[in-house]
Amino acid sequence: MRHSFASYRLAQCSDAPRVSLELGHTSPALVFRHYRELVSEAEAERHFGLTP
Repeated sequence: MRHSFASYRLAQCSDAPRVSLELGHTSPALVFRHYRELVSEAEAERHFGLTP
């Protein structure tokens, strides 16, 4: 779940420092290195647009 959130969130906002802070990482480089380009922006919008 955490890895999915990181991938979708980075695709959604394109802001590695912000996602790094949200995840509690010490470096945005870690987020950028592991999660960029795994999910498209359109996929991220669909993911976060899901409602019960």
